[in-house]
Amino acid sequence: LQLPGGPSDARLGALLGAAKLALVDDEHDVAAERCRDGLALAATLGDDRTRARLLVVLAEVHRYRDEDPGAAEMCADEALALAASGEDRWWEADAARVRALLAWDRGDGAAAAAMARRCLRLSSEVADLEGTAGARAMLGTLARERGDLTGATELYEGALTDFRQAREPWGTAQAVRNLGIVAVLRGDADLGWRLAEESLRLHDELGNQRGVAMSYVLMGEAALVAGELDRSAVLLGEALDRMRPQTFALERAEASARAGEVALRRGDPVRALELAEEALGPYRTTGQRRGASRGLWLLARVRTARGDHVAAVEAAEEAAAVARDLGDEGGAARALDASAEALLAAGQVERAARALAAAAMTRRVAGVAPVGPEAGDHAALLEGVRRRLGDPAFGREWAAEWPEVIDLREPAPEVAPEVDPTRLR
Repeated sequence: LQLPGGPSDARLGALLGAAKLALVDDEHDVAAERCRDGLALAATLGDDRTRARLLVVLAEVHRYRDEDPGAAEMCADEALALAASGEDRWWEADAARVRALLAWDRGDGAAAAAMARRCLRLSSEVADLEGTAGARAMLGTLARERGDLTGATELYEGALTDFRQAREPWGTAQAVRNLGIVAVLRGDADLGWRLAEESLRLHDELGNQRGVAMSYVLMGEAALVAGELDRSAVLLGEALDRMRPQTFALERAEASARAGEVALRRGDPVRALELAEEALGPYRTTGQRRGASRGLWLLARVRTARGDHVAAVEAAEEAAAVARDLGDEGGAARALDASAEALLAAGQVERAARALAAAAMTRRVAGVAPVGPEAGDHAALLEGVRRRLGDPAFGREWAAEWPEVIDLREPAPEVAPEVDPTRLR
């Protein structure tokens, strides 16, 4: 770029390379400037192939900046069309990958899956292991979010194999962290911790501060599942300290939500409320509904702890509705538990029993179960409601929401009744 009078096509290639490197280094303003300069030069040269590649990079810049999802989608769509018309399957696959991420951000799992499968097909056709790995990772995340942890593990392991064969260290580090996330969701704190440590080592070697910070988040989650609240708080604090608010808005939101949960469990609802509101801001600004649902769940629990039971139920109902709309049945069940907690604290024990029945039915139909602290919370709620009502009354209220009194240890019924789990009578 510094050489005067060089050929225009060489300068265009240099701008593309500089934009990609700036993106990797989280220098988003630099990346955006290189992309704009490159797009202007590509238009002058009539080079649609490089224009498509620059648009892919610019779409990722917009996504990481968390400022305008519409601009990111417009760039990705134009890149996809240009690459497809030019039969550039390599970059068509990459554009499809970015489009899948954007669809997932806004909670459209079906569109995300369709684009991820398109990326996988195209990458396989051109023998691009890095591309197939990225597509498998995206499909793994979609499986994870719908509660299919077995499928997620298989896809993440496939992504890890492809990344290693391609000698792609960034993807390898992320695949390790993804497997750690699944381990924590399964309640395996030891495995989650080991994978988080490996993820931290790999990201640190690469100088990837985003990956380092998110590895600390995973370590904090593993400590939370293990019941080590003080250790979890320290680790999540370390993650937040490493995240620049302007660059890592969504990552900070995720870390704040987890830190808020830890603060609540440590008996500090004031700090938990601060962290819940800090998490919800970026999620709502960027339209990241999946994160917003988790933030609303935390807000409901914090409001219960502070004695604001009506507002707690409202937040829990909103969290459940968003989760159900996204197909996140585990999230919907978690929100229904939060409703039950608020209702029980408010003395509305019968409604709490119905909310718990709806949560149990939702989990059974989806084939998911609470793990770690959530499992303990759910069991404590069941026992609290049963003790307050007595077994006969508890059974009647349970049956009011689910017309079959069940033993929670038994397998799910083959046919579930038509019940809307987000409805609280």
